Amino acid sequence: MLTSAALKPGFTGNLFLDNLAPESAAVLLPRLVRIKATSGLAIADPGVPLKYVMFPISSIISAVTRMQDGTDVEVTIIGREGLYGFQLALGHDTSATAAMVQIPDSMLRIAGADFRTCLRADPDLSQRVLNYAMVNLETIAQFSGCNRLHPINERLARWLLMAHDRVDGDELLLTHEFLATMLGVRRPAVSLAAAALDQAGVIQYR
Repeated sequence: MLTSAALKPGFTGNLFLDNLAPESAAVLLPRLVRIKATSGLAIADPGVPLKYVMFPISSIISAVTRMQDGTDVEVTIIGREGLYGFQLALGHDTSATAAMVQIPDSMLRIAGADFRTCLRADPDLSQRVLNYAMVNLETIAQFSGCNRLHPINERLARWLLMAHDRVDGDELLLTHEFLATMLGVRRPAVSLAAAALDQAGVIQYR
């Protein structure tokens, strides 16, 4: 579902947008469209031109690396703190990762060509996007280290905390199968890790 955004600066629900300078907001916000993001909605595929840049509000996008055997392993998540599609600001038309909606709700989007037009028109906006890209790349590096060195229960706890920061409320509607794909482990490992966190009193799950 698409609706006209009719956005007011500082009140979009996306923290990247809400912290733009007024001049940058005036350039970017009128071009945004609100969509209802359903679970599993494909945002990007490796090597396929990016049509849109997405700004989640209360949904979460999962960026995953797709291995040769078809296995997906999550490399980062993007929520209301940022955007997906900064590759366009780096001069690339495609993404190296696949991306899909992990937790559904709403987000704002802009056509890739319009996004680049805004970047050319506003150097401050362009710099902010590049700064965000750097932070995102550092997050991906941290993901890689954690996935290599930390046990599954710690990785699950980290993922749940990151997701909780990006949504309203304390309930996350997710399946064990989905979490297993995102963490790059088998489903029974997620069940054991979730049970351990539940027994420790840090989560409740069913």
